[in-house]
Amino acid sequence: MTRMKRNAVLLAGTVLTLVLSAGLAHAGTEEGNRGEDAHVIGQPRVLEQIAEVEQEVRAVQLYNRGAARFNNGDLDGAVAPLEESLAENPEFVEAHLALAWIHLGRDDPARAYPHAEKANELLPENDTIQRLLFDALWGLGQYDRALPMLDAMAASGKAAVQVAQRSYNAAVRDVHSGDLSEARRHFEQALALDPNLVAAHRPLGEIKLGEGEHEAARRHALIYTEAKPDDTQGLTLLYSVLVKVGDEAAAAAVLERIERVNPGQSVRLLIARATVNFNEGDFAGAQSALEMALRLQPDHPQSHYLLGMVCVSSGDIPQAKEYLTRFLELAPDDPEAESVREILRSI
Repeated sequence: MTRMKRNAVLLAGTVLTLVLSAGLAHAGTEEGNRGEDAHVIGQPRVLEQIAEVEQEVRAVQLYNRGAARFNNGDLDGAVAPLEESLAENPEFVEAHLALAWIHLGRDDPARAYPHAEKANELLPENDTIQRLLFDALWGLGQYDRALPMLDAMAASGKAAVQVAQRSYNAAVRDVHSGDLSEARRHFEQALALDPNLVAAHRPLGEIKLGEGEHEAARRHALIYTEAKPDDTQGLTLLYSVLVKVGDEAAAAAVLERIERVNPGQSVRLLIARATVNFNEGDFAGAQSALEMALRLQPDHPQSHYLLGMVCVSSGDIPQAKEYLTRFLELAPDDPEAESVREILRSI
C-alpha cells in the first residue's frame, strides 16, 4: 500500500522560534530608534505570525495523525484528522492528495475530485496528482475533460506504466461504445508506453484483423498467445488470422490447441467458418471445414447435418444420404429431424 509522508512537528516549532526572533529584531530597529514604542508597534504583527504558525502546527499534527492511521491500514480512521488538518490549512497539499487517494480507493470519485482538483491547483506539474485528478474525472464520467489529460500524460512520458493502464482502460471503453478508431489509438498508445502490456495485443489484433491488416494482426496474436498459450480468445484470434492468410496447416494446429483447452470451441469455429463458406457458394471450403470438425468430434450431430446439406447442394447425393442418416441416428428429436426425413425421402 502507498505510504504517506509525515511532516515533522518539530519543524513547525522551529518556524515558530524563527518568527519570534524576526519579529523582535524588527521591533528593535524601527526608524527613529524609539525603544519601547517601537516594540509596541511591532508586537501585533508578531502575534499574528505566532497565531499563523500555531495554526500550521495544528495542521501538521492532525496530518501526522491521519498519516499514521493511513500507514497502519486504517483508511476510514485517517479521513477525519486529514479533513481537520485542511480546516486548519486549506492549502495543505499533502492532505488533499491523501484524501483524494482514499476516496478513489473507496470508489467515491465525487468526494475525491475536489481534493484532486485543489492539489492540482497547488502543484500543477505533479504527475501523481494529475493521475489522481484524471481518475476522479474518469470515475465521474467526465471524459471530455479526462481524455485530453490522458493524451498530455502520455506525451510527457512520466510514469509510463501507470499511464499505459489508463490508456488501455480508455480503449476498452472505446470498444464498448463502438468507436474502434479511438480504441485502436488508445491501445497503440498503451503499448507505446508499456510494450509489456500483453493484454492490449489481443483486442488490437482483433481490430486490425477486421481492418484487413492480417500480418499486423498475426504479430499481435503471436505475442499474445506466447504470453498466454491457453487463452481461448487469443488462440481464436490466431486461428482466424491464419485462415485469412491461407496458412491452413498452422490453423489446424491451432484448432487442436483450442480443443485441448476448451473442448467444443474448435468445432464451433469450424461450423462458423463452414457457414460463411456455404453462404458464399464455396461448397468445397465448407465441406473441408466440416470434415475437420468431424475429425475432432466424430459424433457431432450438427456437423453431420451441415455436411449433408453441403453435399445436397454440390450434387453428391450418396454422401449426402450418409451424413443425413447419421444425423438422424445421433439426434432423432432435433428440430431439424423431420425436414431431414423429408429430404431423404425426396433424394
